[in-house]
Amino acid sequence: MTPDRSDSRPGFLETDLARVLDASPLSLVVLQGGRLVFANARSLRSLGLTLESALGSDPSLAIIDEGARERARDRARRAEGGEPQPPIVYQTLRADGKRVWARIESTPCVFGGKPASLSVAQDATDEVEASLGLRDSEERYRRLFEDSPLAMAISRDGTLLLANPALARLAGAPSTEVLAGFSLLHFVEPAVRDATLMRLMDVQGGGDVPQVSRRIRNLQGREIQIEVISKPFVHEGEPAVLTLVIDATARNVAELRAQQSDAKYRHLLESSPNALVVTRDRRILLANSTFARFTGVPSPDALIGRNLVDFAPPQDRTETEARLKAVDLGERAPWLEAEVLKADGTVHPVEAQSEPFEYEGVRAILTIMRDISDRKAMEATRREEGAAARE
Repeated sequence: MTPDRSDSRPGFLETDLARVLDASPLSLVVLQGGRLVFANARSLRSLGLTLESALGSDPSLAIIDEGARERARDRARRAEGGEPQPPIVYQTLRADGKRVWARIESTPCVFGGKPASLSVAQDATDEVEASLGLRDSEERYRRLFEDSPLAMAISRDGTLLLANPALARLAGAPSTEVLAGFSLLHFVEPAVRDATLMRLMDVQGGGDVPQVSRRIRNLQGREIQIEVISKPFVHEGEPAVLTLVIDATARNVAELRAQQSDAKYRHLLESSPNALVVTRDRRILLANSTFARFTGVPSPDALIGRNLVDFAPPQDRTETEARLKAVDLGERAPWLEAEVLKADGTVHPVEAQSEPFEYEGVRAILTIMRDISDRKAMEATRREEGAAARE
């Protein structure tokens, strides 16, 4: 309802129309030339003014943000010029000092026989705060997902929607964006693709499935043994699947600790895609073929009895010895990038970690190394491309 009165004096409040407007649950303000010429009771309560004291004032001063205040004035001028303004939300300061969010829509009207603008304001505080709370919750979820050391994926109908950096590393992808739109079936062996899709669709429908072991081939062609946990999930309002992928190295290490047979150690060592080396007093007691390949020797047997520190480049040996001494004292040497010195004098890039280990009932050290040569090659290519682009 747009007021059209020829009398803007306080006596106008005695009319039936004024009483109807005062009963409105919405705040109503009429402006001419940016100045208040009428306000209903709800609006006046919010401003903490009487109509007499409010006449001629600038109600946009209640808007907290100065830039938003100027936009509100411009919208009122446009509405007074005959151009309706769609709803917009501002944060305002009430007379009682409380900050509230208001959704304000301005429309042309006539007041006192002259063009004016009618602004209708509705309290949107609950709606905005709920939206801000949801946004904050989504941001915390996103950070947890992105920063998790555990490989995680969100998929729908077997297709990847989101992957975190840990999954990108496991999958051999240069970034998470590369994996978007990939079919999860691409990574599993052909013989189990149908079963894998059925499992995913069952979970997407709300089903509960047990943890499963899978051998996958990543984008770099490496075979990796993984443990997979899938749970129902809702992504962007639609059913989806949250999958957690555990590197089988952890399982293999646990099984290594549980075994006392060298033959079983050897089987587990050889099934790992990572280099595994067991040492005592720096001497190699057991190693797998992956470590032999890293060092450029013909077989793991050629490594037995060798000093592990000798496989570090000369400039890294002091640090390598210090890390192993810390493990002797019961500490765990965390993952770090390193290089393995090969028999031909070249080096092989790896990520390595060492931890206390019991071998044949006696304390020893288990060192695990991941191959990062492909990642290093991609990084070098990107640097070269960047340098060429700058030239």
